[in-house]
Amino acid sequence: MYTIWILPKANHQFLNLFEPTQKEVGKRIDALAATPIPANALRVSGTEGWRIYVDDYRVIYEIQDGAKIILILDIERRLDFGNEI
Repeated sequence: MYTIWILPKANHQFLNLFEPTQKEVGKRIDALAATPIPANALRVSGTEGWRIYVDDYRVIYEIQDGAKIILILDIERRLDFGNEI
């Protein structure tokens, strides 16, 4: 089993989700502890990161195998991802 760590930015994004979406995203993040690379996970090109999709949201995370940690980096709507100014 891996331990889930959520960076402050991702935690803020998670807390701002609507409750039903928050529950689904939380459930999928919790599942990463047992299965860090689920069938629907995709590698984030050019990085060590992975992403999973939950409805209209994507969760970006890194796996630190040596420490058995899943580090949640970002939770954003698909349309908003990468559009920060």
